[in-house]
Amino acid sequence: MTRLITLTLSIAALLSTIANVSAHEGPDPISHWVFNSEFVSGRKITARLGPDGEFDFTPKVIDDVHGESVFFSTQSAVCRLGSGIKSVKEFLPTKALTISAWVTVDEPKRWGGIIGAIQDNGETESGWVLGYDEKTFTFAISTKGADDGDGKMTYITAKT
Repeated sequence: MTRLITLTLSIAALLSTIANVSAHEGPDPISHWVFNSEFVSGRKITARLGPDGEFDFTPKVIDDVHGESVFFSTQSAVCRLGSGIKSVKEFLPTKALTISAWVTVDEPKRWGGIIGAIQDNGETESGWVLGYDEKTFTFAISTKGADDGDGKMTYITAKT
C-alpha cells in the first residue's frame, strides 16, 4: 500500500458569525499542513497552523508536478498530529467542518484514512475521518446528538 500526500491538508471550522467582517467569504482555517521539504524535517512536520505532527516512519519527500509531496510507503505509515486528544482539542471542529486534501491513492484498501480524529472502542465509535476504500473516497462521522442509536460511524461514499 502506498499513499502520496500532495500539496496541502487543511481543516476549517465553519462558524457563522455575521458580526465578523473578513477579507474573504467563509471561515478561516484552524489547521493547515504542507507536506514538503519546507515543513517536513526528519520525522517531524511543522504546521502552518495548528498542532505540529510526528511521523512513525522517516518520510520521503518527492518531487511531483505540483512541487513536492510526502510519500507514505506502507499501509501502516502514519503522521500523528499533536500528542494526544487534549493537545489538539482546541483545533477540532465543534459545529461544522470543511476538509481539503490533495492525495493520490496507489493501492486502495478497505479502511484507508487520510485525516481524522476518531475513537474506536469496538462497540463505540466517535469522531470523523476522511478516507477511502477499494473504489472511492469516503467520509465517516459520529457525533453527539446525531447518533443513530448504534454507536457506530455513519459512512458516506463518493460517486466517483
